[in-house]
Amino acid sequence: MSVILQREPRLNERQKRLLTFLQHFTAEKGYPPTIREIVHSLDFSSTSVVSYHIDRLVRLGLLEKDTHVSRGIKLVNHHQPGGMVNIPLFEKVLPHTIQVIPHTDRYQSLPGEWLVGMPLHKVYAVRVNTHLMYDAMVNEGDVIVLLHQHDTREGDTVLTTIQSKPEPRIRRIYHEGDTIRLAPLMGAFQAQSLPKDQVQVVGKVLGLLRQF
Repeated sequence: MSVILQREPRLNERQKRLLTFLQHFTAEKGYPPTIREIVHSLDFSSTSVVSYHIDRLVRLGLLEKDTHVSRGIKLVNHHQPGGMVNIPLFEKVLPHTIQVIPHTDRYQSLPGEWLVGMPLHKVYAVRVNTHLMYDAMVNEGDVIVLLHQHDTREGDTVLTTIQSKPEPRIRRIYHEGDTIRLAPLMGAFQAQSLPKDQVQVVGKVLGLLRQF
C-alpha cells in the first residue's frame, strides 16, 4: 500500500486545528458540532471568530455550511461512509506522558471504515525510522497506526518503551501480578518479564502501512 501525505491548502494554524477537530468530532459522534461546541473545545474567543474561519474553509471547498440548522457544518469528502479519514502523522514516537496528541500539518489518509468506533482524536500514525522493530516484522520506513491509550487488555499488541532501553518496541502485553510480560510477535525471540513501573505503554497498535 502506498503512503499518502496530504497538506491542507493555504490554512493558518487555527484553521488547521478547526478542520482536524471537525473531522474527529463528526467521525466519533456521527454528526457535526455546533458553533458553541467549537468555541468551547478549541478555546476560540467568540462564535464570530469561529464563523470567520468556517467561512474561509467553505471558500476553500473544504466545508459546506447550512445556515438554517445549528449543526449545519459538513466536511467535504471526509466523513462520508467509505471515504478517507486523515490522522496526524509524526516522524517519531510521541512520549507516553502526553495528554493530547499535538497538532501537525502532516497527515496519513486511511479508509474511514478501518477506524469505525475508534476515538479519532486519540489515533495517530508514526513513520518508523529504526531497524530495531524487525522482530515485529516492521521495517524502517513503514507507518504504524496507533491508538493513544495506556490501559491494555491481555494479549494486546502495543508499542512500549522500558527504562533500560528507551528505543520503542512492538510487543504483546500480559499482566502477571506485579510484573508485565512483553512477548515478541515472532516466536523465535524470548519474552521479557519486568516490574510494572519499568514499562511504559505508548499506545495500542491498530495497523501497519507499508509502501512497496
